[in-house]
Amino acid sequence: MKRKQRIGIFLCCFSFFILYPVQVQAEYFTHHTDWTSYCMQARDVQITDRERKEWISEGTLDDNLVKRSELFTNRFHASDDTQYWTKYTGKYFVDTSQLEAFQFPKGENVCDVSVTFYLDEEDKGWNYITVMVRIVADESTYQNKDEKSSQTSFNKKETHQFSKETKKYVKPFMIWNLMGIIALISYGASLYSDFKVLKRYKEKKMEGDC
Repeated sequence: MKRKQRIGIFLCCFSFFILYPVQVQAEYFTHHTDWTSYCMQARDVQITDRERKEWISEGTLDDNLVKRSELFTNRFHASDDTQYWTKYTGKYFVDTSQLEAFQFPKGENVCDVSVTFYLDEEDKGWNYITVMVRIVADESTYQNKDEKSSQTSFNKKETHQFSKETKKYVKPFMIWNLMGIIALISYGASLYSDFKVLKRYKEKKMEGDC
C-alpha cells in the first residue's frame, strides 16, 4: 500500500474517532427531531398543578416550559463548510392549549398532556418538537407517597429511554475507536519502516563514500 493511501486511511479513521462521540451525545434527550435545516431536542417535563396555574397567571408558561424541557435547537448550514452547525437563538411558539384548559379527571392525581414547540408560528407543519408534560396534583389533594411513586416512575422511564438510545451507539462507537487505534498503529509502523529504510540507505551511501 502506498504511503499516501495509508495516510488517507489514517485521516479518515481518525476523523470518525474524534467526531463520533459528538453524535452519541446528540441522542441524549428523550425527544430528538431532525428537520431539513434544524435539529431539535427536548425532555419530558413534570410540574405540579399549582405551578401550571401560577405560570398561566404570570404569563410565564411558555418560558418556563422551554426552560424545564431544556429545549435546544441547532441550525444546519449545508453551504458553509467552516461551520455546519450554529445554535438557534430565536423565539419558540408554544402550543399550550391543552395545558391551559386542563382539568383532572375525577379520581386522578397524575395526568400527561402534550405540548408542542414550533419555530414558525405561521407554518406549523415543519420545525417543531412535541414533549409530554406530566401534571401532578397539589399536595393538599393527594398523599405525598403517591407523588414520590409518580416521580420515581417518571424518572425510570427517562432513564430507560436514555439507556435504550445510548446502547444503539455503543457498539459502532467501539468499532470506530478500534479502527482509529489500528490505523494509528499502522501509520506509526509505516513511518518507522520508512525511517529504517532511509537510515539504511544513508549508511550504505556513507560506506560507499569511504
